[in-house]
Amino acid sequence: YAETDVRVERVARRLAALGVGPETRVGVALPRGVEWLTVLLAITRLGGIYVPMDPEWPEDRSVFVREDSGAALVVTPQTLREWRELPELPGPAPVADVPLDAGAYMIYTSGSTGRPKGVLVTHRGIAAFTAALGER
Repeated sequence: YAETDVRVERVARRLAALGVGPETRVGVALPRGVEWLTVLLAITRLGGIYVPMDPEWPEDRSVFVREDSGAALVVTPQTLREWRELPELPGPAPVADVPLDAGAYMIYTSGSTGRPKGVLVTHRGIAAFTAALGER
């Protein structure tokens, strides 16, 4: 866990330097894995809103989701490679005090009209879902 926390802190500092904070929407176009989880946790630590973007999507869908969601930036494998080449940022990343009704992530449905539709899920929604899972 300590190693994961170090990675999350490093990414959170980089995101914070780019202006990510509470309610900032951040697209994540990474394959599922350690880097994906690290970025997701860093966004959450800063109080940002995670916008999942499948790296296999066609370009037009990725552009639509980024524009429609208002994502300030999109993290890709190329982004992470570039960040590794930059000097380390000193100091701790801020940890946001986020209200339960703040957005946590924004997911896109396929949409019955053929156009994807963004749905914002709050921290309260995640907490309720997690509590319901524990009651099973």
